[in-house]
Amino acid sequence: MRIIVLFNIFIGILFSNSLFSCDYKNIEMQSFDMFLSYKNNNLKQFVDSAEIIPININQVDQHGFSLAHRAAREGKIDWLAVLNWLQADLEEPDQGARGWPPIAWAISMGQKNVVQLLLHYGVSLVMPNARLYAIAGQ
Repeated sequence: MRIIVLFNIFIGILFSNSLFSCDYKNIEMQSFDMFLSYKNNNLKQFVDSAEIIPININQVDQHGFSLAHRAAREGKIDWLAVLNWLQADLEEPDQGARGWPPIAWAISMGQKNVVQLLLHYGVSLVMPNARLYAIAGQ
């Protein structure tokens, strides 16, 4: 499995300008496979990699989004379940301009099932630093 992970990293570096978006340019190597697995929607590869390579599960991309933010925005409940199991911070605000936690992104994108899941996990709706007026569409 380690050979496959190293091969994916090598291919990613070799063809980074043509095959992959710029989201992956400034990400630590340990987390590169994590974002690539998400981009390819390959949850099995992600879990396998997390078992062998020590990763920072809360790593953000160059836009300030962690996998939890991306999964919440896109309604990927299976990814959020795994991220919760791996003890990702599901309340951390994004490091982009809005500073929203994953639940705010889920609300803004109309991801009702994600909101219910995050509330089930005990995620708070209190967001003192987020601009909630934007979520409500004002």
